[in-house]
Amino acid sequence: VGKTLGSTVSFWIAQTLGKKRGWKVPLPEKYVAELQKRQFITILLIRLAPIPLGAKNYGLGLMEGINPFYFSLGSLIVNIPFSFMWAGVGAQATSLIDALDNVPAPGPGAQIGGIALVSAVVGFLVYNKFVAPGDKKTE
Repeated sequence: VGKTLGSTVSFWIAQTLGKKRGWKVPLPEKYVAELQKRQFITILLIRLAPIPLGAKNYGLGLMEGINPFYFSLGSLIVNIPFSFMWAGVGAQATSLIDALDNVPAPGPGAQIGGIALVSAVVGFLVYNKFVAPGDKKTE
């Protein structure tokens, strides 16, 4: 909850102060348009990416049209599994050095869950990019 709150505050700072100063994220318009169409799934993927947290929070805050609710919800959903992982590591450690040295590898359940999540996201994106456009009727 604390990490989500901190991320949301960073996002809000970027939206209010950054936009007042005219700061923007230098992305091609086609990427911005896709991000705005599929905000929630894109925010989830960005939150999972190995990018520094500040770049994710402030960068998304400077993008036009990002819904703060989607940002906060996406942050919460991505932060929950990591919270349980770090709580488990901390519960088994006798010191901070022990906790950082003995970070467990993900078990088979976590690996299968990760593969399922990535497969679902890729399937959703492929469907929306290639299959769904053919379903739409043009006049």
